[in-house]
Amino acid sequence: SKFDVQDSTEEDEAVQAERLIQAALAEQNNQQQQQVTPIQIRQQSTVGQQQNNTTFNDGSFVQEPGTAKREVILRDSFSRSQNNNGSEASSDIVETNPAAQRFQVFSDQILGQGGFGTVYKAWDEEEGRHVACKEVKLAMESKTSVVELLKEYRVLTTLEHANIVKVLGFVAHKGHGRIFMEWVPSGSVQSVLQETKRGLRDTIVCRYVREALQGLAFLHSRGIVHRDLKPGNMLLSSEGTVKLTDFGTSGTLEHAAETVQTGTVVGTVPYLAPECVRGTYSAASDIWAVGCTALHMITGKAPWTGEARDNIGLIFKLGSLNDQSVITNLVAGVENAYLREFIMSAMTLERHQRPTATALLAHPFLVAA
Repeated sequence: SKFDVQDSTEEDEAVQAERLIQAALAEQNNQQQQQVTPIQIRQQSTVGQQQNNTTFNDGSFVQEPGTAKREVILRDSFSRSQNNNGSEASSDIVETNPAAQRFQVFSDQILGQGGFGTVYKAWDEEEGRHVACKEVKLAMESKTSVVELLKEYRVLTTLEHANIVKVLGFVAHKGHGRIFMEWVPSGSVQSVLQETKRGLRDTIVCRYVREALQGLAFLHSRGIVHRDLKPGNMLLSSEGTVKLTDFGTSGTLEHAAETVQTGTVVGTVPYLAPECVRGTYSAASDIWAVGCTALHMITGKAPWTGEARDNIGLIFKLGSLNDQSVITNLVAGVENAYLREFIMSAMTLERHQRPTATALLAHPFLVAA
């Protein structure tokens, strides 16, 4: 049999995880706000089936260019098996044609780790290529982690753009949630900054900013606000192309010009717009983050470095900003006049006066380079 026999504790955790997923989905689908794409869950009966079959929940479809729709399943921990090479195999996507796509997760090859969870290298046996597996432990006591992971998955399944990481599938497994996505092998813009230990050349900043804006313009056209744009969430392909990732904090709007009131601070403090520390987000908040990110790339230091003792102090500082001259002083050391003006424009205190992503793509800094 390709399915492992698990102990009762593991089975209980898997059942709890799937119940949380169903509860989270039901809660999200009952909300009045527009959802990115509805996921319908149904239980398939296993009565009369052989022992090597298992009950699983299936969700939405992932549409890939040039292929038939692929049915994404949320399979429980019976779908996991241990290979001789130490990797973990799981059937995460079942095609309606009906070939199966299988992934092997290499638990000893960590690509990244942090508060968001752990990203492992994995292998897509169907496509014959490496992929990334983002694994997050699902908190059994609440639906928060389930909702965040499902939100990221649901957002990614709707997106097909050269500057956005492509999602391949989702699986709930032994109390963990796993999102399989394309592997972007060259690290992030943050890792480049850490390696160089100084600012990047103007031409490189121009390229990275342009491609990030192209991704944002696409997101905003779909009514999606990223809410955590920063160098660490800008991955680099082998060709050096920027791909936006980490959509766990993203929000959806009926129109990109509208705002979302969350009442909580979401994102990474040095890149937060003043309105964000008051719990208000819009597409303009992403534009502010573009300015902060450009400043980080050209100076080699995160914005507001040394301006406050800690993040709490910085939050208070950002929330009290009311004079545009503060931004003028912040970018005074940027030598390139076009870039300096670009950052000031993106970091306009009045969010309604910030340009859109599409408008910024026509800025002289990006056009003249």
